[in-house]
Amino acid sequence: MGAISGVLVNQIKNQIAPGLPVDVIRVDNNDSTSGTSRLEVGKYITESVYLSYVHQFGAPTGIHPVNSNEAQLQYRFKRHYQLETKFGDAGVGAVNFYWSLRY
Repeated sequence: MGAISGVLVNQIKNQIAPGLPVDVIRVDNNDSTSGTSRLEVGKYITESVYLSYVHQFGAPTGIHPVNSNEAQLQYRFKRHYQLETKFGDAGVGAVNFYWSLRY
């Protein structure tokens, strides 16, 4: 089922995405830990700033809620640094700071 939906999503992306003002359309099917599927639509504002919207289908509620709708912002600066923020409709948010070394 996952392979069939992957083929269908790729066909839709190839036919519809070129006409949309977005850079990224990503679909992740059934995360094994949470049982959710995820749709991400994003745009590179500059080479170092990426803004995206994420919708999680079947997001669980209860003690540990998960955002059904979420905005994310990634900012790469200098050579090795990245700042990521996200916040959504369930009041769940995060700010992450990364340092990486690629060789």
